[in-house]
Amino acid sequence: MDNNSKELFKLIDDGNTIVHSDPRKAYEITKEALKLAEAFNNKSAMGYCFINFALIYRSLSNLANWVEYGHHALDIFMELNEEEGIVVALNLLSCAYFHVGLYEDSLINCLRVLDLCIDD
Repeated sequence: MDNNSKELFKLIDDGNTIVHSDPRKAYEITKEALKLAEAFNNKSAMGYCFINFALIYRSLSNLANWVEYGHHALDIFMELNEEEGIVVALNLLSCAYFHVGLYEDSLINCLRVLDLCIDD
């Protein structure tokens, strides 16, 4: 991993660390990280930025954006075949669906996560 990628993922991690304590600041950090990820064409980093946005919106109880960014992340990680990211995105979506009583959709995503984890 080159220095740009290390710095980028540190920025993403910094945003992730404060998602619950200061979601607005986490949003600004993640927004900056997404711009860098796009500039470097680092799709994995973009996916983790979308994970951060989903977590931010979860902490703000904004279900629509929580699900939207969860799906953006999932799409990227599926394209990259990046299992860890897929698991995180599916878990976030499962929590969102459970939160609004869509238990069958939640269970489907949980089972997909379980299947990915057992295969490893």
